[in-house]
Amino acid sequence: MDKGVVTIEKKRIAVIIPESLKDQLKNMSEELGVSQSQLAVLAIQSLVANYESKGSQVFLDLIQKH
Repeated sequence: MDKGVVTIEKKRIAVIIPESLKDQLKNMSEELGVSQSQLAVLAIQSLVANYESKGSQVFLDLIQKH
């Protein structure tokens, strides 16, 4: 095996979202040329990073924006 290759273990998660949000995700995916899965992973990574830096305050910020 190549010494420069890093293997990352991946897991699946099923997420149920409103149809309108799924449609928006599909549109973004098509416009950006990035898979819906990649966009979802980016969004989750962003949420986790915000949680790690702000703690539970990140959820208050999200709730107040909506």
